[in-house]
Amino acid sequence: MSGLESEISESSGGAGEPAAHAVPANTTQSAPQWIGFFAVGLAGVLLGVVVLWGQALVRRGPELFLQAPPFVGTWQLLWSPGLWWALAIAVLVVTWWVPAVERLRWGWLLVGSAVFALLWPVLLQASAGRESLSLVLGNKRAYLPTAQAINSPAEFLSTFVDRLPGYPTHVKGHPPGATLAHWLFDQLSGGRLELIAAAFLIIAASAAPAALIALDRVAGREAARRAAPFVGLAPAVIWIASSPDAMFMGVLAWSVALGAVALTATPRWGLVAGFMSGLMAGVCLSLSYGLMLLLGPLWAIALLALRRGRWQPLLTAALGFVVVPGLFMLLGFNWIEGLAGTRTAYLAGVAAERPDRYFVISNLVVLAVAIGPAAVAGIVWLRDRLAWWLVGGALFGVIAADLSTMSKGEVERIWLPAVPFLVLATCAISGRTARRWWLGSQLSVALLLQVFLRSPW
Repeated sequence: MSGLESEISESSGGAGEPAAHAVPANTTQSAPQWIGFFAVGLAGVLLGVVVLWGQALVRRGPELFLQAPPFVGTWQLLWSPGLWWALAIAVLVVTWWVPAVERLRWGWLLVGSAVFALLWPVLLQASAGRESLSLVLGNKRAYLPTAQAINSPAEFLSTFVDRLPGYPTHVKGHPPGATLAHWLFDQLSGGRLELIAAAFLIIAASAAPAALIALDRVAGREAARRAAPFVGLAPAVIWIASSPDAMFMGVLAWSVALGAVALTATPRWGLVAGFMSGLMAGVCLSLSYGLMLLLGPLWAIALLALRRGRWQPLLTAALGFVVVPGLFMLLGFNWIEGLAGTRTAYLAGVAAERPDRYFVISNLVVLAVAIGPAAVAGIVWLRDRLAWWLVGGALFGVIAADLSTMSKGEVERIWLPAVPFLVLATCAISGRTARRWWLGSQLSVALLLQVFLRSPW
């Protein structure tokens, strides 16, 4: 029986639940429980080390341009009445959502994951004031002020590299697609910041069901159900509600999800899904140079497709992949030249002052905080070889980005696209009680960050 096109029954499915998409037989081994707790404890110790190390560096002279190293922002206690609503949702999620994912029909589970992935970060961010949800968009160093000055997208693309030094920080740090995305949403919304912010939030929240679809297709529905309570609810949510990088996260997640569908679908639909996956991957490259590395889960799926002899979806994915970069090149923007110009500008800025050895370590510590203790423990517990294609691809991407030294700090937003796929490692957590405790720890870390850290995102 083919492991790709046959269907298997789902042991945890509810009445009338459609069968999960087939995957090859997968043997997993349990890992000692103490390893997960040790990993979380080690991450906590390393967080303390990089906090003290960063403070020492600031006192001794090197300018980190961080007031709360290793994070961007300032340490400041602030409990607002709005956080009581967030606390109420946290209780609901732990008590109701965890058992609900065991019995909900698959479609409703995906909808629920998107709803909670939208509601939780919005409640946390709105506790600092409703205007904070769209405040970042209008920042003079962000994309929107430049986007609103665009008269001709074609002219913007053709002159982008030449005018790069004069653009604000975030504009010159990304390909022109990031600014053009803001231009498009500005046109569609009539310039209303709250509508643009809402659109970005919805796209970001959709990363949760997209990641679950990818895990379902690659490792099976039982694994996806185990991870479902956690996806979209990592501590990284405090940087999602006001950062455009969260919108990039949603686009990347759907590129990976469609790639996973192409891997397991019938030949006809595999071709369609492959093309759409490649198309969205090309969009990713127009949004951020770093997404070439953070697309690690998609590159892993491509390798898996090669191993399984699924050539046709790979070919249509390649066709889709060149559409957006090819169009940009025809209109005058060369991606390689843009990357070189951005690197030059980056090295001439704060990166020249920030020491490599500190950020190579602190970046990974910040990522551990962003994905949360449950994901940290899940990564060392994970023995599902199929799930590792996604989790390992994401992990490889962030390590490569870290070693590139092109991300010295600010990774709490820059690496957001990797978070949903690293959190999939929570599929290694078995048992309803254990999932409740670990989910509670995820939500608690997010609340603590919201109370004590004043982040610009």
